Amino acid sequence: MFENVNFTPGQITYNDFFIDLNKPLDFIADGLKEDMFQVTYPKNLILDIGWYSGVEKFIIFIVKDDDWENPIKKIFCDDFNELSNNVEECTGYLRIILREL
Repeated sequence: MFENVNFTPGQITYNDFFIDLNKPLDFIADGLKEDMFQVTYPKNLILDIGWYSGVEKFIIFIVKDDDWENPIKKIFCDDFNELSNNVEECTGYLRIILREL
């Protein structure tokens, strides 16, 4: 799903996001899990994506120094389009953060 996203200067460190985007979310429950996709950035930054069944949404986390209790950003996404758009925005946001650190 993220083949066209420019994660530079990050490196994809985990990718288990293998979902048929043509099927509705309620038909692909088997592929939805908390640990789906992760990109590691310099300066101990992480972009993490997962499905959280408690809220029935994808959540994008931006975390620094493995502080998962206090993410820099936490974005809830209802569908693939919203997820894709927010991932694009997060990559730009991460590049800005890296310039400021």
